[in-house]
Amino acid sequence: MIKNIYLAGALSLVALASCTKNDPVAELYSGDSIGFAPSVTLEPQSEIFSNGSDLHIPTYYWLAEGEMKEISYYEKYDSLVTLSLVNVAGSTFKYVNETDFSGVSKEETKIATKQHDEGNWSDAYFTYRTIFNYTVSKELKIKSITKANEAADYLTDLIYKKVYTDLVFQMSYDQQKSVLVDGYNYLDETTFNSYFDEKKEGDEVTEEKGVITKEEAALLIAEFKKIPKAELLGKPVVKRKYAVTLNSRVSTAKGVEGESKDISFDVI
Repeated sequence: MIKNIYLAGALSLVALASCTKNDPVAELYSGDSIGFAPSVTLEPQSEIFSNGSDLHIPTYYWLAEGEMKEISYYEKYDSLVTLSLVNVAGSTFKYVNETDFSGVSKEETKIATKQHDEGNWSDAYFTYRTIFNYTVSKELKIKSITKANEAADYLTDLIYKKVYTDLVFQMSYDQQKSVLVDGYNYLDETTFNSYFDEKKEGDEVTEEKGVITKEEAALLIAEFKKIPKAELLGKPVVKRKYAVTLNSRVSTAKGVEGESKDISFDVI
């Protein structure tokens, strides 16, 4: 009876709660929570943690009608690699990619389950509340590489594909010529020049000799791929970090499941 009074009072405060920025409890009383699926919210944490950190994450959950059974927690993480290169293939070109190269390192996996307990009811929050204790895996080790041989073996095919494309479209005509014609003698100057269209009035290009088309770029990429990777990378700086994503799901005795929004943070 007392809980019903609290719930009625909480629902009457919907308008006020919805005005609170980043209020995890306010989300429980949205229109989505009126029904047979439980509502559940994980309280957002800091955006950055180190591996081995212990987190104590409040979980708020509620069901308008029915019997709740258990709360489950799920984890996934992505490996993120950033790359900067100096003296690419012996040229004067410096390459910096500040966009993370992403690849799934761990698919979403259930990591914990606890049974619903009526003792989780919180008079202060007008809902059920429990704490999820989570430790950031020590296996998520940060890595930094500055040696070309190590970097060549470490970088993935996805990253190399991006690098080759960027080199062709970002290196100037003279820089590419110094590598493919003067440096490695993969192309003679006449053939190399044939890959560049003549400049036309109004073209917004920086290449001294003209514009590279997609078809011609594919030919140049094929030439860059001939260069041994350790030589291509010049003086590399490779940094890896991780992005962890967590969520929670609450199930009812009838098997209906409600899912929280994800919370994410970087491990650096």
